[in-house]
Amino acid sequence: MYHSLIFQSGNIKINTWDNWHLIPAQRPVLPMPTPQYNFVDIPGSDGSMDLTDYLVGRPTYSDRQGTFDFYVVNDYGDWASRRDEIASFLNGSKMKLYLEDDPKYYYEGRFMLKEWRADPNYSHVVIEYRVKPYKYLSNGKEAGL
Repeated sequence: MYHSLIFQSGNIKINTWDNWHLIPAQRPVLPMPTPQYNFVDIPGSDGSMDLTDYLVGRPTYSDRQGTFDFYVVNDYGDWASRRDEIASFLNGSKMKLYLEDDPKYYYEGRFMLKEWRADPNYSHVVIEYRVKPYKYLSNGKEAGL
């Protein structure tokens, strides 16, 4: 297991190792979403009023954002062509993301090839993401955080 990511756009699935020969610099993990707190200071009162649960009866969450760092083994074809292929597939597209380590669930959001640095032995790739706060079961039902 290479701890690959699997991107799905429509019926097309791309595995970061099988298709692009990307090796994660560390095991890919998405951070927990940040709760969106809403505190209001009331003049003339002590403390603040907590309105975090007011509208929907529970806390709401911000999108998960971050980057995945990969090494590109240069022995698998022309790195410039691979860079263009990855950028063409990912940049700006809304798609599903599956972690090979947690295949029952997916995340949904947008992705971008943020950085590509060349080196004599391997290249370094950074993929940026912004996904919804919740993960989903493969059948499309919300599974929680």
